[in-house]
Amino acid sequence: MSWARGNRRRRVLLMALGLGLSATAVSAQEPGCERCHEELELLRQHVPSLAMARALLVRSDTLAASAHGVMTCAACHTGYRSFPHPQAGTSTASCASCHGAADTAWQGGVHAGAADGQSVACAACHGVHDVAPAAAVAAASTDPARDVVVARCVACHSTDDLPEGNPHRGQVACTACHSHHATRPPMEPSSQLAPAAQAATCGACHAEQALLWSADVHGSGVLSGTRGPGGRRGAACTDCHGAHDMADPGERGYAAATVDECAACHEHGARTYYDSYHGKAARLGSAVAATCAQCHGAHGILPAAEPASTVAAANLVETCGACHENARPAFVLYDTHPDPFNRDRNPYIHGAFWFMNSLLVFVLAVFGAHTLLWWIRIELDKRRGVGHGGHGGEAAP
Repeated sequence: MSWARGNRRRRVLLMALGLGLSATAVSAQEPGCERCHEELELLRQHVPSLAMARALLVRSDTLAASAHGVMTCAACHTGYRSFPHPQAGTSTASCASCHGAADTAWQGGVHAGAADGQSVACAACHGVHDVAPAAAVAAASTDPARDVVVARCVACHSTDDLPEGNPHRGQVACTACHSHHATRPPMEPSSQLAPAAQAATCGACHAEQALLWSADVHGSGVLSGTRGPGGRRGAACTDCHGAHDMADPGERGYAAATVDECAACHEHGARTYYDSYHGKAARLGSAVAATCAQCHGAHGILPAAEPASTVAAANLVETCGACHENARPAFVLYDTHPDPFNRDRNPYIHGAFWFMNSLLVFVLAVFGAHTLLWWIRIELDKRRGVGHGGHGGEAAP
């Protein structure tokens, strides 16, 4: 057994010597590094743990397929020209030495650790020797690149993984919305998801919708910084569509659900809508009843006073005609937001509302009083010993 162990040690030493001589001979000209760094068993004998050995394991095919595949090892790792590697005089270049602009952007983002002191270095997202080409990571245009980006983000942000039903799931990488290096909290003005920046961010894929939104009542308010009634700003993309909880517009019930989103700012409009036929049908689950977007538009919303508005008086026949083929000028006189409390807008509805409710209160009061008085009479008759008989008028015993 001792002879076998000695023989094994001699073979390892001879192999290490041969590899060392070979590595010294090729110097920084590569190939040469892979002769040691592709052998996990050899690496394990020279490092304290298996995890460290695996960290030093570099497959040549992995490196060749990476963004750094055309570079030599010595381009990043200097001073490692002999085996065993010396303790002094060795260094590994930082990513910033080649990627200065990306490093500057990263320094201003949340991953640099400005908020909590926890820095997320380049390798945590990009990998070490398996760095994907920058163009593929930036655009996430291929399924493998997109999946890699999402997996690395979700490794830290597990609760922010897009849920099933989100139309972006499996289609858009996290970096497409949150930026690659200058990632900032959504509500910060410098963030790629700040309300005023969403037209550019979302517009990268939804250009037509972003263009319409930029000129409508919501977009113009957000982009100009002006505030509406109650100090509210216009609605940005995520105010209506949500973010990670976004629903697919093609799903049944999506249009009806958006009424509640509109109601967050337009309480009075939502209340009067639900009082109308359209609103009641939508609440009962109708998939064809008109909702806010069918009448007012979704991304090109304009006030009724604007000639281009879908609810301008001159355009109502066309707007209603999208659902009602026989729409005529008399048909569009129907008020889709009836308000019984507004006598000037709805005088007949106002009068009918108050008449019917007054009649209801009067009837309930009269018959309530009649019932109360009748109950009192029965109690008094009981005390006097007078019974209330049947229908024939005979007194009960």
